[in-house]
Amino acid sequence: MDVVLSVTSSVPLYRQIYEQLSAQIVRGELKSGDCLPPIRVVAAELRISVITVKKAWDELERAGFIYTMTGKGCFVAP
Repeated sequence: MDVVLSVTSSVPLYRQIYEQLSAQIVRGELKSGDCLPPIRVVAAELRISVITVKKAWDELERAGFIYTMTGKGCFVAP
């Protein structure tokens, strides 16, 4: 998973994450069943709020790109 954020962009950070991850899934870089890193880890690596990453994950799940298994994490949807 590779995400590059631009703080000068007019696109909100959560949307930048959403767009980059959904594109990686569509291109096959992230495959069905791949486990995404924990939200807290991503937030720490990108130096952004956990809430921002959570919002991106929620959007990805709503769009059907990922699914959540309670206690196990988030995975790329088939």
